[in-house]
Order: sequence, then C-alpha cells, then structure tokens
Amino acid sequence: MNPSDFAPMVVSVSLFLITGGVLILRPITKRLGVYLEVLAEERRRAVPPPARDDERLVAALEALDRRLARLEERQEFTDALLAHRQAATLQKPDVGRVIGDAEGRLGRSGNAPLVGEGPRNG
Repeated sequence: MNPSDFAPMVVSVSLFLITGGVLILRPITKRLGVYLEVLAEERRRAVPPPARDDERLVAALEALDRRLARLEERQEFTDALLAHRQAATLQKPDVGRVIGDAEGRLGRSGNAPLVGEGPRNG
C-alpha cells in the first residue's frame, strides 16, 4: 500500500461514517428532544405554583401606607419648625445695639441694672 493513498482513504471513510451517523442519529435525537420537552412540561404542571397570600400582602401594603403617612406628617412638621426658626433668626435684633440704646435712654443713671450687671453701689 502506497503511503500517499492513505490520506484519501481516511477522509472518505470519515465522511462516510459522519454522514451515516447523522442520518441514523438525527431522527432519534429529534424524538428524544420532543420527549424531554413533554417531560419538562409535565413537571411544570405537576408542581403547583405557590399560593398567593393576598390578605397578608394587602395588610403589609396598608401598614407601609400608614408609616409613610406618619413620616410625611413628621417631615411637614419639621419643615414648618425649621422655617419658623429661620424666620426668627433673620428677624432677631442685635443684642449689643439694643443694650446700647437702652443705656442711652436711661442715661446710665437709671434705676434698674442692665442685664449682666450686678447691683449698684451708688
């Protein structure tokens, strides 16, 4: 046997075996695929889906709604307090200027001591 004849013989035998394998195995694999699909569908139908607990879900949503309403109310209250505090700090007079005006009006001979002063010995 000539070594150069070996390669064409291997190629032709491989081609013959692969073609025969496809012709024989293709119908078997198609039927096997259909059978596996039917089995999977039966398993899906056999296992019931988990029961829906609508009442528990509604109760949880209502509880969340109540909590959200309380949070909104608290947030509005906090915003109102902060807005009032901010307005009060904007309108707050300068304490040093007010004390200076009071001293000027009393002429420093007034009867009442000013804030922060002790009793007068006079």
